[in-house]
Amino acid sequence: MSPTQNAWRTAELRARGIFTGRVLSNDSLCPEHYRIRIGLESFPPTRPGQFINIRCGGYRGRVPLLRRPFSLAGRRDASDGSVELDILYRVVGAGTAWLAGLETDAQIDLIGPLGNGFAIREDKPQAALVGGGTGIGPMIYLAEALAAAGRAVAAFAGARTASTMPLIEKQKETFAITTDDGSMGHAGMVHEAFSRWLDNEKPRPAELVVYACGPEAMMKAVADICTPDGIECQLAMERHMACGMGTCQGCAIKVKTDEPPGWMFKLVCKDGPVFDAEELVWE
Repeated sequence: MSPTQNAWRTAELRARGIFTGRVLSNDSLCPEHYRIRIGLESFPPTRPGQFINIRCGGYRGRVPLLRRPFSLAGRRDASDGSVELDILYRVVGAGTAWLAGLETDAQIDLIGPLGNGFAIREDKPQAALVGGGTGIGPMIYLAEALAAAGRAVAAFAGARTASTMPLIEKQKETFAITTDDGSMGHAGMVHEAFSRWLDNEKPRPAELVVYACGPEAMMKAVADICTPDGIECQLAMERHMACGMGTCQGCAIKVKTDEPPGWMFKLVCKDGPVFDAEELVWE
């Protein structure tokens, strides 16, 4: 990590904290996915790829003991210093079921911002984004940041079927869409659509950065496409991140090292969640 990156990371750690937000909206995007918008009086600077930990309440007698991590899917800053954060989530358990039941003006307790975000390279004018399922959320935020930075962006979103595609109509115009069953967009896996784009467009590896978030098998496929051709590939990895700050040690991931046995553990919440594809040890 460069001195500039170290300074940036130090500033991030000083800025994070516990905040109380207000639900501005909580909309169903498809049968399984929701987008919640949280309003806060203020919030530290963030980057796509970072996340927050939310204290979720109980649902049908089940009360989650630990906070739940959610990647940022968007941010808007008002002139008075107030902030709106977007979270895209899938209902999978008691915590997310409780979240789906929150109504407008409900209070929400969160910690953030957490983790390291994606890096936008000044020397690489092209970007390709590959998102699957809830991993599409960080790609939405990143696409906005890349466009604001003047990068040429190609974006790909994949889901099992049309009923599980968590995009609104405007975003469907931005992303090239694939579904496993062909019920929306192109039939097939999202990494296959990305691979075809590389074959057709033939971008120069030295000018391109690939970003991905989604199921681990999808991200490994994207890494396997990029690495042999020397294309920089940044992946937002997912693990159970209970504390979000490296205290519980529950989100370990293997990365390569020159020292025996050739690998070591890092923490997804603290050292990631964004990693360079070349440094990961895939199991």
